[in-house]
Amino acid sequence: MGYDAVLRARHLPQLAPAGPPADLRRLPLREGPRVSEPDTLGEAVRRGFTADPKRVNSRWLYDDRGSRLFEEITELPEYYLTDCEREIFREHADDVVDRCPPGTELVELGAGSAEKTRHLLSALKRRQGSTTYGPIDISREALDMAVQRFADDDAIEVHPIEASFTEGLAKLGHDPATPRLIAFIGSSIGNMTPEAQRSLLREVRRHLGEEDRFLLGTDLRKDEAPMLSAYDDSQGVTAEFTLNLLRRVNRELDAEFDLGAFEHVVRFDEEKSAIESYLESQRDQTIAIDAIDLTVTFDEGERIHVEDAYKYTDEMLAALFADTGLERRASWIDEDGWFAVHLLAADER
Repeated sequence: MGYDAVLRARHLPQLAPAGPPADLRRLPLREGPRVSEPDTLGEAVRRGFTADPKRVNSRWLYDDRGSRLFEEITELPEYYLTDCEREIFREHADDVVDRCPPGTELVELGAGSAEKTRHLLSALKRRQGSTTYGPIDISREALDMAVQRFADDDAIEVHPIEASFTEGLAKLGHDPATPRLIAFIGSSIGNMTPEAQRSLLREVRRHLGEEDRFLLGTDLRKDEAPMLSAYDDSQGVTAEFTLNLLRRVNRELDAEFDLGAFEHVVRFDEEKSAIESYLESQRDQTIAIDAIDLTVTFDEGERIHVEDAYKYTDEMLAALFADTGLERRASWIDEDGWFAVHLLAADER
């Protein structure tokens, strides 16, 4: 089956406005140096805070408090991604499910509170009467919320898995007689490095049986203003989210960061096609991190890079899918052309 683009309101040959020149569009998808990620916060802080420039992987933003703050971010008026994706699922969830085999079960990577999957689960119930839902998340609190959300629904059997994405996929096991729809929505893929994006999608591809499908949400490239506002809201919730990294370091690594001495800063990098988020030191300062026997210094204006949020053109997505063994079966776009959801299957290689 070939790629079937389902575009609401405008039947365009591309899912997003034209991006930068072709050589720049390909840049985020190039293979970078393979550097293993640290397994503990202490290792991540030691490596990242002694690097030049300083940086820490965004995964360390997500302790229980970080997960709660992120859920709050998704409901902010500036964070258009949630409303755009809800619109797609509200109008097209039945179409998504109809393109999956009968008896499909839903697995979600990074489930959060599972609120965003409500329309998909309802569509599965309408078609087949009942279904199984397997949220995978590193946050026990987020998983508990997901279980509680469907506790009174006898038609949904919930099997939470507390694990990273790759660990969770490995724990799933697989019954070839039971097709699965693995969902990774909210454009969470865009918060990963290009290397990590490809690594995860290849891992998903490895776990896709012939009847399985993969549902991926992606934020599309657009004017800078709404993109920047989505990551620097007027209420300061996103700032509190990034500052939570230093709060974690204080609590878990016996440090004494003054959270008031750092400021949340964002910028759009056109070459990468990504929003970059930083914590910027507001003064010269030296901080001891006792648990890892490390002292770090910051100059005024020096930044810690904490997150990227890639914004995709259709060319970037086509290259990403081709490089990771995935075949696009359909895509849905919101009314404004800001966000897209893609249904993918394993290619035949």
